[in-house]
Amino acid sequence: MNDQPESVGFSAEEAARIVRESYGAVVPKGMGVAESLYDPEEIAWLPESVRAYALGLGNPIRYADLQPGEIVLDVGSGAGIDTFLAAQKVGPSGRAIGLDMTPEMLERARANQRDLGLTNVEFREGKMEQIPLDDASVDVIISNGVINLSTEKGQTFRELVSRAQARRAAGLFRFGRQRPTAAQCARQRSRVRGLTGWCPLGERTHS
Repeated sequence: MNDQPESVGFSAEEAARIVRESYGAVVPKGMGVAESLYDPEEIAWLPESVRAYALGLGNPIRYADLQPGEIVLDVGSGAGIDTFLAAQKVGPSGRAIGLDMTPEMLERARANQRDLGLTNVEFREGKMEQIPLDDASVDVIISNGVINLSTEKGQTFRELVSRAQARRAAGLFRFGRQRPTAAQCARQRSRVRGLTGWCPLGERTHS
């Protein structure tokens, strides 16, 4: 008797459609996610329309070591919480670019940007497998759980590496089939300016 669940295959286009429609229809239920991932003083300046749509797995800004003047790409930016926090860190001489493929989320993010009056932020429509930016055009890449949803992760990471000037991708929070051990995380963090995203940098580990 075979107790293995039957696998269901989707084309990349069908999977993207399912994600886009499901994600666009999300209705937030309070501030629980934002309150569990971010320090209160860190997000106090953000309106409820931003905090309520915190849908990530961690806090990439905490680990990204963003510096004034840097250009940051937020892959899967949603309603913009990490993009706005990144914009605050890099200041007026820097820039934060949010990338999302969901029209509803882009509409929310742009409305939030107008309300906040941030001029060093922009949101672009596009897929992480085909990032609509020039090669070596950003300093830092962050993402918060969205790489999980790619059906072409190899292509996604090739895109990420090619877009980052110093090949620095910080705080790429994603689920894995098994939580990484603390030792694995330490090895990943030791990679100079490397892709640290396979481990959520000290969170969600096991010994």
